[in-house]
Amino acid sequence: MFRELLVNPALPRALAVGAFGGVGLVLTVVYSRRGPLIFVPYAALLAALTLLLSQFGQLPYAPRFAAAYAAFAMATVPVYVAVGVLGKRQRERRLSAEPPPGRLSLWGHVWRIGFGIAVGGILSAGVAFVAA
Repeated sequence: MFRELLVNPALPRALAVGAFGGVGLVLTVVYSRRGPLIFVPYAALLAALTLLLSQFGQLPYAPRFAAAYAAFAMATVPVYVAVGVLGKRQRERRLSAEPPPGRLSLWGHVWRIGFGIAVGGILSAGVAFVAA
């Protein structure tokens, strides 16, 4: 299965789309204060992945799913880091008399990453199915 994933012709292209999607997501986080605006680059990423993977109709479902999931993960990891860095920077700038809240606990990271994995799996399953 792992060898099949490495010779997947859609994987490098999907990773490139994921990298560009990650740049778009990070720029949205940096320059926007509207939370729901983050859905626009995610929708564009999923649409681009669907169009890309539809060009590889001969691939079975599993390699299409793996390529879509890898691209989603490649786009989401930089956003998670950017949100953490920007949040820390904003907490440091806060000019209030109250002490700043503590760091995010390990459990906080675990459930957020687990939720991201679950959402990524569901969305990638849908992209791989539609791209067939």
